[in-house]
Amino acid sequence: MVTNTDIEDVDLHGKVVAITGGARGIGLATATAFARRGALVAIGDLDAAGARLAAEGIGRNAIGLALDVTDRASFESFLNDVEHRLGSLDVMVNNAGIQHVGLFGQESDAATDIQVAVNLGGVLTGTKLALARMGPRGRGHIVNLASVAGKMASPGGATYSATKHAVVGLSEPLRGSCVAAALPSASSCRQSSQPRWLTGLARRVGCARSSRLLWAKPLFVRCDADAVQMCTCPGIPAQSTPRCR
Repeated sequence: MVTNTDIEDVDLHGKVVAITGGARGIGLATATAFARRGALVAIGDLDAAGARLAAEGIGRNAIGLALDVTDRASFESFLNDVEHRLGSLDVMVNNAGIQHVGLFGQESDAATDIQVAVNLGGVLTGTKLALARMGPRGRGHIVNLASVAGKMASPGGATYSATKHAVVGLSEPLRGSCVAAALPSASSCRQSSQPRWLTGLARRVGCARSSRLLWAKPLFVRCDADAVQMCTCPGIPAQSTPRCR
């Protein structure tokens, strides 16, 4: 269990953090928490204008960049820009995710494909690209945002649940490479004008309420107030009901 002392003893000043899907919700809460601890934060989002606006709201410690996690070239370009502008990547947070809510039999192929591409494909790509940068330096941390749906059934969200199970399955064998899966629970989240999701670095991790983080290699998580909101997602048919981080 992480104590307040453990968290406060961690120095994040000047650490370079890249966060996917960071224009709103959990991603924005994560970016804000890191920046408050002195980290240099790069927010990547398909909504480039939203990413820049989010960064402006955080202040001088943040930048906002365009990012399509389903496009490897876009992801590579994003990380190149991050390292060019802020320095070598220290932390990669693969947060971008979307959810189609409804009966699986009525889910369109387009809705299925985009969830797999973003929720799983984006995490696979982000993890590979981050490891390629961190490996030669022998340091760095990667957090893959999963969900409680990655450890239990999620009625009305079969494909989403499948992708999150896959994220958990990916992260477990990679935990020796400083990769971990975070499982924030919507039931433990509340909107906050001052969201705090990542607030420290520790070898053992504890989270508030039913949120939890698994396989804490040297990591930096305490889940206090995961901000979650409904939003629209490009690439999803209008008749579906997506939910984004």
